[in-house]
Amino acid sequence: MRRAILDSFWARERGTVQSTASGVRTILRKGKILGFTEEELFPARGPFDLTDDWGMGIACCMLLRTLDPGENEALIQFGTARKIRSAYSNYWQSSVHGPQATVAMRDTTKLFITSCPTNGLWYERFQHGVHKRQGDLIKPDMAISIEAMLALMDVFEMEWKSCESERERAEIIFPALFAMITYCGGLRGEETPLTDLAGMKKYFLEGVTHKTHPHVPIALLGRFKNDGIDKYHYLPIALETRSGLKIKPWVDRMFAHYEKRGIKNGRVFRDLNSGKPAKQGDYEYEILKRLVEIQARGDGTIPLTDDIFEDMGVRRTFRRGANSQARNQGVSPEDIKFLMRWSALERGKGMAVGGDMLMHYTELRLSLPTMIRFSSAL
Repeated sequence: MRRAILDSFWARERGTVQSTASGVRTILRKGKILGFTEEELFPARGPFDLTDDWGMGIACCMLLRTLDPGENEALIQFGTARKIRSAYSNYWQSSVHGPQATVAMRDTTKLFITSCPTNGLWYERFQHGVHKRQGDLIKPDMAISIEAMLALMDVFEMEWKSCESERERAEIIFPALFAMITYCGGLRGEETPLTDLAGMKKYFLEGVTHKTHPHVPIALLGRFKNDGIDKYHYLPIALETRSGLKIKPWVDRMFAHYEKRGIKNGRVFRDLNSGKPAKQGDYEYEILKRLVEIQARGDGTIPLTDDIFEDMGVRRTFRRGANSQARNQGVSPEDIKFLMRWSALERGKGMAVGGDMLMHYTELRLSLPTMIRFSSAL
């Protein structure tokens, strides 16, 4: 409780606290000249009711939560600990107290007035003070350079040629294809496993034989029909990028692998044994260990000072590297945002999201030159 009170005290900067204290002393001095006592100038400081009306119990629970061990550091981050507040407020709203909230509305704006302790002023100050004291430890994934990406795909290609069994080929195909789609599509690692086999096959021939902009269509499985093409988010990737990355051979190998097994639909990325949808982490080690091998050559493709397993990860490394390379090649931020708009649509759960009307109504096939500009430049 003492820790919680101190955190609420220091939710404001030291100078602000000192200024407030100085202001109170000034009021007392000036009030004394006018003949006022302290009790006449200021409201009573207490006593308070012997009940927890401010959320002290939940604050103590949150402080204990901040002492739990973290995954990457000794203790969990503030962003994890603060979920205590949302859990409690959601529980509160579902209780007998929830319907008692007052709703003020004007036009489409709504304001809910609630007596939930964790939404009160004191708890807000307390949580802000915890955040200031604990801080944030942000470790973004290091971007992969185009030189390292080319070297990585060369390693996969050489390993593919030396494979003797279908199983060995499969163990090469999917990490390589994962890296290629994530990089050339500018995707986050958790988005790539949404790639759908039937959707890719349906539009593959149309894409690779396009008269002016041949491409490989990546069909990302979505919940709603946002893009007007069945249930997929359509992401075109150039057959060959400016630096020489080629995605079609790896897609052809993936199709051949599933054709031999008689598989026609489902996720492209799946567990080779169980067939269950794969996750980004299933490919991280296979990719990073090859980057370590490239680094060990000592040719400068990846600096020897980089800690690959510590600083790189499939969630952001490929996306950040692709965005950097695209900007280096003159791709405009508007083109990058247009390509990435499918993420906003998915987060919108099928509802229209903020953006220009042009974005919502432009036919995808007519927008192909804009959409393919990103991967072509890599």
